[in-house]
Amino acid sequence: MGPDYVKMRDMLQQWDVDEDGSDTECMAGLEMEFLAERLGVCGDDSCEALLPDIMELFDAVLADCDEACVTVKRMQKKLEELAA
Repeated sequence: MGPDYVKMRDMLQQWDVDEDGSDTECMAGLEMEFLAERLGVCGDDSCEALLPDIMELFDAVLADCDEACVTVKRMQKKLEELAA
């Protein structure tokens, strides 16, 4: 079974600019772990269970970037492409 794009999308949509920082700012990757920890539950699972798929998405976005900058907005856009 492949990644659960719906749960991943829902998790990324819960990004809070005040709590998590700008959604257009370059990330190092740990931000997704902090987001999963802050949210706790994503659907029926813990958000931490989504981290491997989220980090694969992070790596896919990074591979597509010329400037090596992954943002939440870019992750959301890539997720839409993959889910289509």
